[in-house]
Amino acid sequence: RSGLDVETYEEVSVMAFKAVFAGKGVELPGIDVNELTPEAVVVMRAFCAAKWDKKDVECPARVAVEAAFPSAHSYVEVVRYYLDETTVVRNLLGLAKYMDFSDEAGRSEISSLIRLEILANSKLEDILVPAAFEVLRMVSIDLADARRSATDIILNDLAMQDEFAEACTGATPNEEAIMAHARALVLSEELLKFPKAGSDLMILMRPVLQKVVFPAMGHPDEVVRSFVIRCIALYCQIDFSGAEASTYIKLFIHAIRKDAPSVQQEAMKAVFDLILTFSLSKLREDDENNEREILKVLGEHLAGNNAETQTVAVEGFAKLLFCNRLPREPGLLSRLLLLFFNPMTEDDSRLRQCLAIFFPAFAAASASHKLIIEKIFLPTVRTIAEAPRGTALHSVNSFMVGQFMVQLTETSIANESQKDDSLGQASEIHERLAAAILNEIIDAPDEDLAFTKTLCRLVNILRFHATESNSSSLNELHALLQAARKSQPDSSCRKLLGKVEERIEWQLNNSDEEESGRAYDMTTSISRQLVIEG
Repeated sequence: RSGLDVETYEEVSVMAFKAVFAGKGVELPGIDVNELTPEAVVVMRAFCAAKWDKKDVECPARVAVEAAFPSAHSYVEVVRYYLDETTVVRNLLGLAKYMDFSDEAGRSEISSLIRLEILANSKLEDILVPAAFEVLRMVSIDLADARRSATDIILNDLAMQDEFAEACTGATPNEEAIMAHARALVLSEELLKFPKAGSDLMILMRPVLQKVVFPAMGHPDEVVRSFVIRCIALYCQIDFSGAEASTYIKLFIHAIRKDAPSVQQEAMKAVFDLILTFSLSKLREDDENNEREILKVLGEHLAGNNAETQTVAVEGFAKLLFCNRLPREPGLLSRLLLLFFNPMTEDDSRLRQCLAIFFPAFAAASASHKLIIEKIFLPTVRTIAEAPRGTALHSVNSFMVGQFMVQLTETSIANESQKDDSLGQASEIHERLAAAILNEIIDAPDEDLAFTKTLCRLVNILRFHATESNSSSLNELHALLQAARKSQPDSSCRKLLGKVEERIEWQLNNSDEEESGRAYDMTTSISRQLVIEG
């Protein structure tokens, strides 16, 4: 046996062997189809993937498959022989893409095997369904034919069992009815994933939803209810008008509020995807209260007790914010930033990785995004500084958070291909931030020294450009700096502010933008440091 368990790490094993076979002179070892093991069939699939050339009728992959399965009939017999060995069958189905399906009789025999002995056989593991569907699509006349075959299996082979209705309503059916219902849901979900969906698939799926999906909404098993949510969500996606999405959004919101965490997560993913596809305004049914309610229900899980649900909420909001699918509400971005630095999320690598990628990408995508970060700068830093003792946020370094936002608002990280009308405003963000911070310093009470020192340090790392258009801004900053320095009883604060004052004086006297920018360039990659430390 190989050191890597191919049954546990099947796809990783295929990738590893594929890399081996990509080398010159590496041949496929002899494999006897009468004594197939999981390792042997994974090796064969990897060899075919590495050596396949669609245009070459004598490519090594085609030759290997034809040697193992001289005809469609022999392929069917081999698959049928190993039906009780899931890994072997799954990989045999994966080999179908390298076969010749020009023979109509062969296609018919394979189609019969897939329909009657695999897809309609609820005793086989559900993990076989995606691969079996793909083979069904390959041997069907066209996509529409494959869809009709699939719905026929669901409605006529699975849903006809006597106690199927009881399985749907959560009574006490026999084991066969439970398995049939589960397989029908799996098949329904897979069918809805077919490419090039549209009105024809909606017509086919309506009786499936009525007979298989909707009756299972109240099923006691949360796994079944999760399938229901995914099926309805996919059904909404294939309706390009958005009418179905608007109809079922209340169902998803109810699940997010009331159901088990696993079902909540599926419903949240469904709502986020529907907003991304159709926009929030289309889902609200012309009622702004519905829009606020949708965001409120989703936003509650940013502070939820379930880590997985919280991560789903973070990923969904990050996706919508990046794609400009939400009203520009700065408070939401601030919440995500606080979660990024919150020590309570330190062990949630998925959440941290998502936000570590999101923030730099969000800032670079549009100048208007930088303006949103500008709006949350002081409120976010203040929230951390004022966090009560004993809370997680109290231990967060407010300077580090501010430093991160300073880098995000650098004009140097703007994506030049995505300039917009906000670019002019964004070019002077640091000047405006400095003015806001200096006013905060001037108004700060003497007992709030720690926060004042943080603000002084933040002013010191802001980056200014002396240009013809902003010379008046720099003069105003110079006056504010003088006032702020005089207002400070603490010598370390006065020293930090004095450095900034000297820098602005130098820039006003040396107005060559390129030289001043180069002289005070910030070269530390804060985000990279945060990713490594996080």
